[in-house]
Amino acid sequence: MSHDLHVVLRRRPPAEAFAQFAEGRDDLVSEGHLGSVDNLVVSPAAEPSRSSFLVYDGPVDEDDARVYGSLLPGLTYTLLLAVPFGRSAEEHDLAFSFGAWLADEYDGIVYEPQLDYIWWPASRRGERAPPNDDPDLI
Repeated sequence: MSHDLHVVLRRRPPAEAFAQFAEGRDDLVSEGHLGSVDNLVVSPAAEPSRSSFLVYDGPVDEDDARVYGSLLPGLTYTLLLAVPFGRSAEEHDLAFSFGAWLADEYDGIVYEPQLDYIWWPASRRGERAPPNDDPDLI
């Protein structure tokens, strides 16, 4: 089980996006990269075998388009940031910070399904989706 964040983007981030986000931080290590078959695993440098969060990414599928299309017209890419249960508040904050950075840099939003919360980058806060009658939509 995990605590998940959904990052929905209009532009696909490069494989090295996490390295760009974490530049200058020596407290983190990562294995893999965005777009890789093995996905991206982020861990504390002090405990590299303990994953803080995992990132699963890929192009938008039909379900993503149905659920997120009214929130973010033109979406092309989605990422799932999964924080395993039992991780610290700092690890949750790190995953959210990475998701928010991606949303800001690559024109997107972050959806936190456990709280039913949508985070919009400051540059896009005036942009809101129209109401939708579909009960499956956020």
